[in-house]
Parts: sequence; C-alpha cells; structure tokens
Amino acid sequence: MPKRMKRKPGNQQGRNAAHIPGSQQAGQDAIWEGIRTLKTFTRAELTLWLSKHKLRNINDTTVKGYIRRLNLGGYLTTETTSPSNGNCKHLRYTLIKNTGTEAPRLTQKGTPSKKGKCRENMWRTMKVISEFDYRELALASSNEQTTVSDANAKAYIKYLHKAGYLHRTKSGTTRGDSRKRSLARYRLLPSKNTGPQSPQIQSTTQVYDPNLQQVIWSPTPQHTQQEELCDA
Repeated sequence: MPKRMKRKPGNQQGRNAAHIPGSQQAGQDAIWEGIRTLKTFTRAELTLWLSKHKLRNINDTTVKGYIRRLNLGGYLTTETTSPSNGNCKHLRYTLIKNTGTEAPRLTQKGTPSKKGKCRENMWRTMKVISEFDYRELALASSNEQTTVSDANAKAYIKYLHKAGYLHRTKSGTTRGDSRKRSLARYRLLPSKNTGPQSPQIQSTTQVYDPNLQQVIWSPTPQHTQQEELCDA
C-alpha cells in the first residue's frame, strides 16, 4: 500500500482556494471599510456600496446592527433627511471618529468589546518571546485587563500552526512517566509576522489575516465538523 503524503502546516487549504481577495471579506470589517469610504451615508447607500463592491454574506440586519453600535459608541452622528418624493424619512450618518482600518469591536451598548483582546495580546506576545508552549503564551499574554486561558492559547496555537504561522520546535510528550511529560513548543516564523492585527479564527474555523486581507487556511471537508473554535 503506498504511503500517504503528510501535508505541511499552511498547505491544507480545503475544498476551495483559501486565498480570498479583500474585496470578498465579510462582516464588520467590510461594513467599516464602506463607512470610511463613504464618510456620510444612509443605510441604503451603504448596503448598495457593499453590493457594488461584491462584499458577500452581509445582509441588511448585519449592517443595521453594526451602525447602531457605532452610533452608540460615538463613531457616527445622525440626522433625519426628508426625500423630495415625499416618501418616508431616512437617517443619514456621518463618520466622526475614524480610528483606522481595523473595524471597532463593540458590544450591543456601543462599548469596546473585550472579545478579541485575548487574541490581540497573544499575537503581540508571540512576536516578542522567541519560543513558547501554550501555558507560557497564556501567562505572558495576560494582564490586569485581560486574562488569557490555557484553552484559548492552546486553540489559537493550534490554528496558527495549521495555517503555517508557527513552527513547532519541539513535540510534546504525553505518555510514560508524568514527570517526564512535556508540552509542544512553538515559535512565530519571521516571514509570518504580517502586521499589527492579529490573525482571526473565524466561525468556520478558518484563519483570516486582516493585514493581508486573505483567508490563509481553511479545513478540508472531513475536518470541518470536529474542529474546535477559538473564541479568543
């Protein structure tokens, strides 16, 4: 029986091409890009802009919800406009707080969301410490504001390794004398230090790099059902 070739981390790109152009990004990042481009807009105008630029998987409910959070957070001002054709009035929004290319992550009340802080801290820490296991990464990434759990660090390492960001410098040992067991160790590859924004583990358990605006890794079909989601 012929030997099965083992795939290297980062090469397992699933059924479809994993490198998706930034014009096909979805969710808050795409909406924020549209808002920064238009600067002043109605919800209908923003939705039309997203459609024209082929930004997919964004419905009106998503647009409405994110605009609401941005408005509550002080990123937008609103004014009521009266169309000349006598139809119902519309709200026109103006961007007054442009914080850059990274979309603000906000709660339903418009306050900064802590979700994602764990991931940001881990990404920053990986670029500072030369080598780490998941426990060391969790400890080094935690501070008074954010606590990174071992589970989050383990999951984030798992997917960044699959995506080819991390090199495993030492395999872990889980059998035999407990005193001799050790955790796998990793380091960030210099070529994968793509920028300040942390790669995201999306709901489909694919790795999206906002610095490159690309999906770097996605699972093959047989892996999609059992993958563990990192919510860091």
